[in-house]
Amino acid sequence: MLFVHVSQCLPPVFSRLFNLTLKKLIMLKELDKDLTSVVIAVKLQGSKRILRSNEILLSSAGLTETDLQLTFSLQVGILLLPG
Repeated sequence: MLFVHVSQCLPPVFSRLFNLTLKKLIMLKELDKDLTSVVIAVKLQGSKRILRSNEILLSSAGLTETDLQLTFSLQVGILLLPG
């Protein structure tokens, strides 16, 4: 019988934390009059997770510029292959 310690067989995985901070939302085109809010979604390429903001209310005036304090944080494991 052969016993192998599992941690010796698996390549190392390191966690990385990605942060994205949004400070301002500027609508460059006038939106439909019945649209009263938006949700911002962020997805890191290669990740299955999608992070979403809370609902952001829009003003009734056409073009919108809104100050934000939105931070998205996503922790991902990075597999290091021997090489």
